[in-house]
Amino acid sequence: KEMFCKGVCNCKGEKVVVFVKYLPDKLEESLQLAIQVFQIPDEYEAKAKKAIANDFLEVFNEDWNMKDSNIDEEEFINNLTLSGISAYYGSVIGLDFRENGMFGSHILGANSLNKGKTFTETNM
Repeated sequence: KEMFCKGVCNCKGEKVVVFVKYLPDKLEESLQLAIQVFQIPDEYEAKAKKAIANDFLEVFNEDWNMKDSNIDEEEFINNLTLSGISAYYGSVIGLDFRENGMFGSHILGANSLNKGKTFTETNM
């Protein structure tokens, strides 16, 4: 049976929700993965933010940007603030970000299916 636990932590002065989903025989692995991400968030954040920028920067500039000029990748990334860390089954990492109102205050997310080596799935 699938189980989960959830908590709120402070990461770089921001409240971050930590969510761990696991099968009973994968609890230790899943908790260790969440701890690993929380201990060195910059490494994972950079990869996740880059993936989100790759998928959403053009969408923002073409459809959501109300200014006269486009923003670049650096400005886009600087608008992202970590709001959630998820670890699933000891191998999947999800990072969620507040987007500073660029998309009407939605949450942007990036998922890694290989313990954070690459973030290949993004969502809003």
